[in-house]
Amino acid sequence: MKMMTSPLLIFSSSFSYYTVIVLTIFNHVHYENAIVSADISSSLVFDSNSCLLTEPYYNYTFNLSLSTDLGRHIIGNSPNEQIDFNFCSSFDRKCGDKQNVHACLEKNGKKYVLGTSQKITYNNGRITFIYDGGEPCENGKNYQLSIDLQCDYTIDSQLFGFQNTNDSCFYYLKWEDSRACLPVPEKIHGECKITDKDFTFDFSPLGEFNYRVSDRDNSEFIINPCQPVLYDFNATCPSGSSICYYAGKEELSKRFTSYGTANPNPVMEDNNPVIIYNSDKQCNDTHSMRSKIYFHCDWKNEYGNPKYNHFSECTYHFVWLTSFACRRGEKEDDIPCVLRDPSTAFLYNMTDLANKYYESDFNGKKYSFAICESNDEKNGAYLLNDGKKDSRGRISSILLRHKTGVPYLSYDSDVRCSDSMKWKTEIYFVCPENVSNENKIEILNDTNCNLQINFETKLACQYEVSCNIPQYNIDLTSLINTTGYYIAKINDSFKDTIKSKEFLINVCRPVKNIKSEKCYDGSGACVVSLDSNNKIIDELSLGHPSVLTKTSESEVVLKYYNGSPCTDNPSINFSSSIKFYCDHKMGKGLPILQSIIDKCHYEFNWATNVICPQHSVKFNVDTCEIINDVIDVKFDLKDAKFAGGNGKITAKSNGIDEIIDLCNYKNTKANVDYSHSMVTLFFKLNKKCAGQDSNQMLIQLNLICAPSENRTTLPVVSFLIFWLLI
Repeated sequence: MKMMTSPLLIFSSSFSYYTVIVLTIFNHVHYENAIVSADISSSLVFDSNSCLLTEPYYNYTFNLSLSTDLGRHIIGNSPNEQIDFNFCSSFDRKCGDKQNVHACLEKNGKKYVLGTSQKITYNNGRITFIYDGGEPCENGKNYQLSIDLQCDYTIDSQLFGFQNTNDSCFYYLKWEDSRACLPVPEKIHGECKITDKDFTFDFSPLGEFNYRVSDRDNSEFIINPCQPVLYDFNATCPSGSSICYYAGKEELSKRFTSYGTANPNPVMEDNNPVIIYNSDKQCNDTHSMRSKIYFHCDWKNEYGNPKYNHFSECTYHFVWLTSFACRRGEKEDDIPCVLRDPSTAFLYNMTDLANKYYESDFNGKKYSFAICESNDEKNGAYLLNDGKKDSRGRISSILLRHKTGVPYLSYDSDVRCSDSMKWKTEIYFVCPENVSNENKIEILNDTNCNLQINFETKLACQYEVSCNIPQYNIDLTSLINTTGYYIAKINDSFKDTIKSKEFLINVCRPVKNIKSEKCYDGSGACVVSLDSNNKIIDELSLGHPSVLTKTSESEVVLKYYNGSPCTDNPSINFSSSIKFYCDHKMGKGLPILQSIIDKCHYEFNWATNVICPQHSVKFNVDTCEIINDVIDVKFDLKDAKFAGGNGKITAKSNGIDEIIDLCNYKNTKANVDYSHSMVTLFFKLNKKCAGQDSNQMLIQLNLICAPSENRTTLPVVSFLIFWLLI
């Protein structure tokens, strides 16, 4: 069935803040999909001491014996913390004077045992290694480490971001590995790319995460557009499923249903990319269930999030607004050793490191590698062995972006390391935690036919981080201060000890309009000292924006590293962190200084509605009001200027004006999205759509509000109308 798209129409008016309306009209064919509810109180939680763990949904056994000696050094709450750990056995190195240790913390030059034993916990799809037997920490507690093991279909296993907690004795990491995934059906092939008119749409980065999408009826879809859904907590979808329906109250065998097998092969429909997913689930006597995602350009959303639109003719329809669906003009892709970060527009340029070979030792072996260019036109990485050079990858000048956001090079090799695999080298460029680490090289791994190298360089420092964690529908972008900074409040407990100081903070970006040698360019947090006239007399950097991580269901933490040398301990640098937590009534909120750790690390709390989860709101058809009881706010569509003062809007369909009365539909549903200041309405029109045969239209209406300098109590409206017709 063909989809047609109209031009975009933009209307504006001059009030105190604006609302954007995105209107989607579908020709709708009604279909009832009955779901039988069942009360299930038991959750799927159990412990295991074996590294061969059998999950309960499909009786699949995971082999979690990942390594005999990882020897990893993981950055903790501040750059002076490192962790060594191992899975399923102890490691050979001592932790201080202790042996037979499974996990060890190095902090400020001292080592502490995090665990002398471990167990594996399975919780509704989440696999966790818990390390016990740690040394005494403080307040009667012992040190402890917990590592969540999560599915990653890539070859290399890796740690993906340190997650801190409120408990300074408890450390929490996340490890991604293909051995935590269900097996992939052999029939799945494709790169999630399509070339149209000499431009290639590459949606593969969208496959790095799962996306949870409300069905507007108390259940949800779990979607991964480019590969099977990643096995995880409450995401235990059937093997190979890309579109998975989750009915949490159903019995176990019916809780997860595939409505689309992974099919990373986009096609073009009316100048826009589309992916169609077929399934084995029977819809009726002649058709199976399937799903369809329509991708549309939105430069402001790097990843974006899919929205469920409607169900018709055995097909679930989703609309996805994302920058990956935009046709770019001039591309940096063709410039050697250069990459633009799509989330911050920062341009990485590693050409200063080219035309030189670098060497590093690892486990008694010596490796040599070049960056982007070398005198050897063929090979970019070698194992040096008794005067011989064994290739570990062909040179490449194409700088890539890893799922963690860091730029990296990938060198493929023709040299086999097994019957089915060839050697590959990956070089990751990371910003140094300390200036002394410039050009520091560390071999991370050389197993699984993959040589992984960390290269610390100031060329990788952009001092901006992505404000988006798409797999959790978290987006702090609206908190970025594009012209200045926030002045943090100070907890009452500090008011007697911290005087004549202000804490200046920006979110994911450097503070603006600060000219100082101490709070130098790129700092995301600073402390300034004031004289009796409130003029700045001294400034110190509390760090640069470094990483945004989710620490619990309702909290995220933004970390700032590599600030000025700490006044009380010049051997380390100031650092800081902000814990964001949900408060529906706080609006955007403000940061509050909450604690100071070891006189060098500052912790802030920030209550805001920006990270609050989406939820349904009421629509009163009698008064034509959208009612959000959580924040005690009502919005009257009849009085909205964009609706002409009578609750009606006009949009063209196939050149014919469609008049839509927003106040005349009893089946209207509404959903609020705080991170984008958006309320979405869904309703049906029992009228014939211009140029179509059906007598019913389904409408999706997005109202996006944003404040201006002279905000009043009434919304000022500008609106965008965008529709699709099936």
